[in-house]
Amino acid sequence: MLVRCVAFVVALLLFAHPVLAKNLAFPEKNPIGTIVLPDSWKPREIEFGWEAKSPNDDIYFSIEMINDKLINKVANSNDAWMKDNKIQLKANPVVEELTLGGLFAKAFKYQATDENGPTVVYQVFVMAKKGAALITIWGSEEEQKTREKELDMIMNSIKAVN
Repeated sequence: MLVRCVAFVVALLLFAHPVLAKNLAFPEKNPIGTIVLPDSWKPREIEFGWEAKSPNDDIYFSIEMINDKLINKVANSNDAWMKDNKIQLKANPVVEELTLGGLFAKAFKYQATDENGPTVVYQVFVMAKKGAALITIWGSEEEQKTREKELDMIMNSIKAVN
């Protein structure tokens, strides 16, 4: 009996999983890739892509499209976003190259401060033949460690669209 109950719960979780997350194309028209954001992060569309906040608003996440025509607008928008959120960068970033879902990416990790004290801002540029995306992750090191599994799931969900 216990085995059947456990099997039933596992089956429910497996079938419910897709309902608990949104598979989003970036950009929606002629996408270069897709990403999965948990519904609990309340994803919403923004001017150049998507943004979301983790439950309790401890981590901010966004993915924005960049092309030759948008690069200055996205850069200005990002600068304004940092200023609006009182984020001050403390030093040059640590840079790492990686692959996300078959796409080349370059990650910049910035030590910074905000209204709550020390924080970390990641900016990850994801490159594709048809364009690029900028992923921003913002939260303290402690908050990011707390949400590590969710952040890993999000970043590992990135898939290139051929």
